[in-house]
Amino acid sequence: MRGVPAHGWVALMDRSASPEIKPGPAAPRGRAFGVLLGLGIAVVAFVAGAVTAAQRGWGSPLVTVMVHNDSEVSLRAVKLRYGSCGETHAMVHDELAPGRSHVFRFPVCGEGGYSLEAVRSDGGTLTSGGSAERGHRIDEHVSAVRIRQSVRTFAY
Repeated sequence: MRGVPAHGWVALMDRSASPEIKPGPAAPRGRAFGVLLGLGIAVVAFVAGAVTAAQRGWGSPLVTVMVHNDSEVSLRAVKLRYGSCGETHAMVHDELAPGRSHVFRFPVCGEGGYSLEAVRSDGGTLTSGGSAERGHRIDEHVSAVRIRQSVRTFAY
């Protein structure tokens, strides 16, 4: 090859012989913008997840029991007993009119149990209950002859 000295190929492959390429002033700004954009997306995703978890009760130490009086008579009292962490507690709601509802909320340590007693105006009682875990929502529908239960796990 004419015009290229024998050591010319070595010079072409030797990177130290080429001038150093430095990034222009736009490169650091672009990198900073990318980092800020990534942080912004992470913050928005975190906030969206936190809001969703709060709305749905994820991680809540509470159990929610909603008692619905679907019968045609008033309930003289609704009694809820619950146990968790080796302790037992009770709550009472007086006079639940037909078509009305009442919400009980109680804490549990992982898993607990509860029993519900609905006392009708004629003195008769209906009972229900079962186990409950943190974040559960339990609907108890009291009719004239029975209590129908539905459990939603983390379904707020």
